[in-house]
Amino acid sequence: ADSTWWGMGVNRFNELAFPAPVFTPMAGNWPHGVSSPTQMFGGETDFINVQNNQRFGGGLKSDGTLWMMGRGDSGQMGNNSIVYRSSPVQVGTESNWYDFGLGYAHVIAKKTDGSLWAWGQNHYGQLGQNNETKRSSPTRIGTGTNWGDDRDTQGMKGTGGSSFVVDASGNLWAWGQNTYGSLGQNQGGSSHYSSPKQVPGTWTTLSHNTYSQTIQGRKSDGTLWFWGINNQGQIPGNPYYASSPVQQGTSTNWALGKHDASNYNAGGIDTSGNLYVWGSNSGGQLGQNNVSSAPGEYDKQVPGTWKNMRLSWDACIATKEP
Repeated sequence: ADSTWWGMGVNRFNELAFPAPVFTPMAGNWPHGVSSPTQMFGGETDFINVQNNQRFGGGLKSDGTLWMMGRGDSGQMGNNSIVYRSSPVQVGTESNWYDFGLGYAHVIAKKTDGSLWAWGQNHYGQLGQNNETKRSSPTRIGTGTNWGDDRDTQGMKGTGGSSFVVDASGNLWAWGQNTYGSLGQNQGGSSHYSSPKQVPGTWTTLSHNTYSQTIQGRKSDGTLWFWGINNQGQIPGNPYYASSPVQQGTSTNWALGKHDASNYNAGGIDTSGNLYVWGSNSGGQLGQNNVSSAPGEYDKQVPGTWKNMRLSWDACIATKEP
């Protein structure tokens, strides 16, 4: 089977890992990028998990090695440097990496021994070291070995200046930037945490995009919860922000990992394949064959039977069942 990776869009620092960097002027004064799918990693087929944000990217290979590329001025390449890399560079020499997540300029990663590591920018304590000192090589968070061993049911995410990890027991831990209460600690404002704080409940998967302060989590009982900024109605029936998890409706059949949230929208697919999107509809992203300036509301079902979905700032993409 073809497991090559392809990239398209803005490519400021070659975070899309093209072997010979391709930079084409884009419309609207956007930085250089590519406007059609272009093969990444020179056609290599052994990358099993690839992520990128606006400035850098990363990839985990099947042999357990972890690679970074793009902007590295905060040490996010993880190779004890603060330079940019236009081609993938290996993080250390270890081959026991298991999962990873990217923030705005930091990385969190798990190893197969259940340990948790972080590096990069640390303005808000997002590296979990009980300080705000940036690191240019992987630094272990605590001494625990229970940080998880299942990519499908134990989520981990980095957002702007925050980190979120579900451990092997289903405990959700959050630390770093807490703007709009995004750490779920029932405390908003300018408070930040430089070491992991537990969010009550038993959790599975997490979602948000790299810059989102709306956090979405699925509990082990199949319920879906939100917290953080609520500027577009993505947390229905709540004020401008929620600093602790708020349940989405009463359903207990949200599908594992098939949900997402952004600063404009939130959505999910249930176990019957029904897709729901709520929040802003300024670009028609609620899938209702219209646009509107006012925030949407829950139960905006998109017709069809769906397999998976993802949200960007102001768009929704989804795959249908065959």
